[in-house]
Amino acid sequence: INLGTVAVNIVLNELRRRYLNPILFKAASKVGQQLKPRLTVESWLKLAACVVLDAVGDVSEIFAFVGEATDILWAPAEFFLLKKLFGSNLVAGIGFLKEILPFTDIIPMFTISWLLQEVWPSTPLAERLGLGLRREVGEGELVEETEFLSSQNGTVTGLERL
Repeated sequence: INLGTVAVNIVLNELRRRYLNPILFKAASKVGQQLKPRLTVESWLKLAACVVLDAVGDVSEIFAFVGEATDILWAPAEFFLLKKLFGSNLVAGIGFLKEILPFTDIIPMFTISWLLQEVWPSTPLAERLGLGLRREVGEGELVEETEFLSSQNGTVTGLERL
């Protein structure tokens, strides 16, 4: 063990403790505060379902080459479930392709979709995939949240219905 390496590690650890950790803690606290109003019990239950569904899709990998054959059966089921859970044909189509292509089962499509919809809904990727922020207006109609928030007195006028 080199004393110079030990000294550098001690200095770096002290710098992290004094300067980096407080910055990271403050950033994490802000993110946590922003998430609190949006993540409901239903959101967390949906995440649990997504993790289970990703695990079910990965079970086929236990059986080397037989597993890839079972993906042909799971692909339509994944398409249907992704469409039902997230309401996006694009996400469902990507999930279908992921299952059909060999050796792509490791990608947790359900969990990634949940993260994009619940944690990062305002990102360009979430918006392009149809997972962006949405709110119900009434009678099951949806509008983009930015449009909803810009409407006056809670009434939506001249907005495109989704």
